[in-house]
Amino acid sequence: MSEIFAGRRGPASLDRLLWLVRTLLSYDDGEEIDPPERRDPRLQPWREHWNTLEALRAAARRRPALPPADIPEPQAPQPAGAGADAEPIADGVAEAPAQGSTGNDHDDRVPPCVTDDVAEETDIEVDPDSRKARGCVLPDYSEFIMAAADRGDHQKALELATATVTMAVDHFGPEDPRTLTELEYLAHTRGRIGDAVSAKAELVELLAVRRRVLGPRHPDTLRTRYFIAVYRGKAGDAIGAAAALTELLPVRQEVLGPEDADTLHTWEEIAAWRVRAGDAAGAAAALTELLRILERRMGPRAGWTVRVRGELARCSKLAKGHAFVDRLLNKIT
Repeated sequence: MSEIFAGRRGPASLDRLLWLVRTLLSYDDGEEIDPPERRDPRLQPWREHWNTLEALRAAARRRPALPPADIPEPQAPQPAGAGADAEPIADGVAEAPAQGSTGNDHDDRVPPCVTDDVAEETDIEVDPDSRKARGCVLPDYSEFIMAAADRGDHQKALELATATVTMAVDHFGPEDPRTLTELEYLAHTRGRIGDAVSAKAELVELLAVRRRVLGPRHPDTLRTRYFIAVYRGKAGDAIGAAAALTELLPVRQEVLGPEDADTLHTWEEIAAWRVRAGDAAGAAAALTELLRILERRMGPRAGWTVRVRGELARCSKLAKGHAFVDRLLNKIT
């Protein structure tokens, strides 16, 4: 880490870069907090930077920047590499934590075991017996799935996501939490290719299983409810999405805490769907409460705080405009 910070070398692969970023983000004003999960939006710029660098390296070598479309199915867990998005697990780094976090509002995939080369670089002691006890680890196709979806190869994206679900069912069973995570990622893949209706339908089925297996107040169950509401909105029902998220908010406040990142994301989504439903005043009210928490928790200049402040100004302006039109219509009538 010292060499990286000094600029003498960079992380050898995307998974090591993300592991480093997640480690640094697990400290908030000097206090250790849960590290962000692998789909936390704060990690996306780092993925994009890495992909840009890889594309430049590939161009310099006159090789294609994208991986081949047809990816052979691995027969065994694969070590972390430049094309995988797998982070090492060490003491103090959460392995798919139950505690809510920003990444919980994004799919958190099955984390792989520590590989020997990563262990050597990070001073993590690897016990072969303990590794064996962890059981089978699924290959991570997430980067390939996202690339296929973004370049319009929707069939390939769904094939890879479905194949991972099948492997999870075979290795862990149909109701194992790891299998349920892969089912959630399959639904997100459908949403990523623009099929919000199917994504919502699959998550509704998943919610019934998670309620039975994990309980109605488990963070994973609450995350599923969150995304059902989001895809409900994306399918065209903004009013229903805002209502479902408003119903979810007090549960997340009680289970995760009023200032947990997932709870704060719920505030933000409530505002987003309220304004799309035409309720700019309701959106401004939600953003006002969120801004108050963010300014205290993250500071007035944090990126999230600045973004919410700008959105609050926009919603407040819309609300004033709507109020003016209402007064004008009342006078006319």
